[in-house]
Amino acid sequence: MVESWERGICYSRTALHVSGRVTRSIIVFLVCDLPAARKAAQLAGPTSHFYCTACHCWHRSTCGRTDIQTEDWALKDKNEVRRYAELWKNTGTSVERNKLFASHGVQWSTLWRLSYWDPSRQIVVNTMHCLLEGLAHAHFCRMPSVRICKLGHRTREVMQCIADVIKTTDTPSFLRSVPYNFGETKAGTVKADEWRTLTTVYLPIALVSLWGEGSAHRNSDIAVSRRAILDHTMDLVSAIHIVCLRSMTQDHADAYRTYMINWIRDLQVILPHARHRTNGHMALHVWDYLQLFGPVWSWWCFPYERLIGQLQRLPSNHIFGSIQISLSMIDFLRYAGMQDSKNQLSSGPTSRLQSLNIG
Repeated sequence: MVESWERGICYSRTALHVSGRVTRSIIVFLVCDLPAARKAAQLAGPTSHFYCTACHCWHRSTCGRTDIQTEDWALKDKNEVRRYAELWKNTGTSVERNKLFASHGVQWSTLWRLSYWDPSRQIVVNTMHCLLEGLAHAHFCRMPSVRICKLGHRTREVMQCIADVIKTTDTPSFLRSVPYNFGETKAGTVKADEWRTLTTVYLPIALVSLWGEGSAHRNSDIAVSRRAILDHTMDLVSAIHIVCLRSMTQDHADAYRTYMINWIRDLQVILPHARHRTNGHMALHVWDYLQLFGPVWSWWCFPYERLIGQLQRLPSNHIFGSIQISLSMIDFLRYAGMQDSKNQLSSGPTSRLQSLNIG
């Protein structure tokens, strides 16, 4: 990748250039879940005090910060991070390296061989893992259920209402189906796309019918508490709905960040037992990557997860060759939705590369 960008690669002939052409290639961004991203870039893990790869916020106790106007939220300077990585690389002993890593949370990665590498801008937050499998899963499966029990409201009643909504709601054919027995062990693990459907369609309908305006409760205190939980939940639902849109505007991006700030700010007010997670902080940085790369449909992990699933289902005698490669690439291009990504990237690649200081 170093030579493909700095010198370029010459192809003797292509379909459109019979006399050959020189091409240049770059790594635009690294997209994966938080632990994998830290390993690839050789940065401190998401559960360390250096939990953020994008900004200067530090220490686990600050995961719930929402003061986004302060200087700590400014994206890191890539030259400063590179200096820490080179210092770690050039240090002779493991003891000294451990001290440097403890002080800065940075080790040398082969990605630093790329002159344009900028972790704060190129390690994007994957909304599939962060928001759907992370925050949505935690909010609906753990946080509200404990609070509901404290209020004396039967969780069984809530789950039955959700199941009824799933069974009786008419939805378009393109909408991903979800298990009718959601919440039961035999329903299996809820996948990310199912969480997207649950969060944006079925769960809001069920919870509004239970706790919204006009619902019946034993006393006014319980009614106020449940309405507060509902309003808090709808902040997260609204944020996920906006961020999953196929097109993105500045107003949409700002509205997404506002809903996320409200949800994080009120988390321990509504649910005192809940802990702030790294996912919550990183979800606020999705706003930065919406500015750089546009809609998340262009850079989330769904296409690659589909490819992995298709490769796992391919019949194989453990002899890998051109047939398997051809099948996987054809399936990937056909089913992974890359046409949407191509359309989004073609809308303005020059300006986005310039924002990364690459082009």
